[in-house]
Amino acid sequence: MNHNKASVLPAFFGALSLLLSIVLAALVLLKFEFAFRELSYVGWALTPLIVFLSLALDFYLQRKGRQNPNFIIKPGYTQVLTLCAYASLIVAGFHIWVIADMLSAS
Repeated sequence: MNHNKASVLPAFFGALSLLLSIVLAALVLLKFEFAFRELSYVGWALTPLIVFLSLALDFYLQRKGRQNPNFIIKPGYTQVLTLCAYASLIVAGFHIWVIADMLSAS
């Protein structure tokens, strides 16, 4: 019997991009010498964009997979990505604040 199951890749990449964005925010906040404030542009792109694209991809792949009666859904992946999406909005807010601060200073 052929069993297909939901892919972990969207959840992995969504969580990874959120983690990298948090690390970039910490580096900017702690003002490490190599951490330029311009890293907030990268963090801003990583956080909502990649996390929400990963969530959309997970929805799409799990919905498409349900057409196969042997498909095994993994709602935990979607739950993890949903939590990452909420957290990404908070982290993105920090990056937007830093970007706004840079633009207002110039």
